[in-house]
Amino acid sequence: MTIKPKMPNKPCVRCLIRDISDEQAAGIIEEYKRDTAPEDVASPTLYEERLSLCRDCKWLDTGVCVKCGAYVEARAYRIGKHCPLELF
Repeated sequence: MTIKPKMPNKPCVRCLIRDISDEQAAGIIEEYKRDTAPEDVASPTLYEERLSLCRDCKWLDTGVCVKCGAYVEARAYRIGKHCPLELF
């Protein structure tokens, strides 16, 4: 069994979401966006459409999809990512 070492200043979004501030969560999402290759970024219209679907979803909790554990703003940002409920 391999144990993954903890990374400093990089909270686990699945385990420690309650322990980080809104600013830290926003920073994680912004870092993810900066690190995404331009060809992998959804158009602004598609991004907003996806977020609208997430906002209305019963599985959204504090910006996290309870079905898959992803930050919905990060998942909706990449064109190749999909909703676990197949809404997009």
